[in-house]
Amino acid sequence: MLATWMRDVYRSCDKPALRAAIDDLCSPRDYFGFASVGVYVFFDPSSHKTLYVGLARDLSERFAQHNSLVKMSDTGCKRRQVNGWFERNETLGYAAFVQSPLDQVSVHRQAGTSSAAFYDEESNVFWGYEPGGLDNVKRAEGILLSSHLNAHGRLPPWNKIRGASHAPKLATPGGYRLLEMAAGAVDSLLVARKSIRELSGDPTAMAFEEALHVGRIGAIEDTFGEGINTPIIWNALAQRANDPLYEGTGLRETALRIESSGYLLLPPPPPGSADTPGVLTQLPGRRKPDG
Repeated sequence: MLATWMRDVYRSCDKPALRAAIDDLCSPRDYFGFASVGVYVFFDPSSHKTLYVGLARDLSERFAQHNSLVKMSDTGCKRRQVNGWFERNETLGYAAFVQSPLDQVSVHRQAGTSSAAFYDEESNVFWGYEPGGLDNVKRAEGILLSSHLNAHGRLPPWNKIRGASHAPKLATPGGYRLLEMAAGAVDSLLVARKSIRELSGDPTAMAFEEALHVGRIGAIEDTFGEGINTPIIWNALAQRANDPLYEGTGLRETALRIESSGYLLLPPPPPGSADTPGVLTQLPGRRKPDG
């Protein structure tokens, strides 16, 4: 289930470093961090406007294609739009809506890796991976595109079609709110507290985000996706941290470290700031993980 937004604002010269960071956090070759299959957004950091919504089996590889880091025809990616953007602007925003590595799907980069124990050469798939992860991103992409269409009467400027799974009945103000979160117009605990490149270089912050992802998923399950806010996410995490089902996973200890460290009070990564609407200024009223 997609429940965590990660984002970064980058210059043209930052393309290789950001690609490496995405691959580090969303590698298809291991069960750490997040799955490589997800939804991504390019946005204008100054106006917070969505430029493009897409989905990818392999977020790092797709980022490389759009950013001219690997060879691909113009018809198969948005490198022309990205290159044109950097001719007129210094920075571009990128956000990825990610899910658990348990939702990883089979991609070609997995073959011949250290994960080969899961690889079935006859069927050319990783039998331990969940094909539903692709269904999740198709649905999410359709919701985001439909919500943008409802809000503005048009698709984002770099989008030409409505997505792999157009979902007009599911387009809601909440769906458009997700795009605003991605681009930093509003803040929510659904957004990682550090940028993609910062998370890649900070194992502690990444461990915190993996734990918070459990709370984000729990909040969606507990509320059926309606009215999610920071206290609901924290309470969902605390509830699961105290659940015997998670005994021995370290979730309780990590939740306590998140609380004591002040990590929740960090300002959102750029283009967000301490003044972004919705930013958390004090710890929410909540159920606490048992010490």
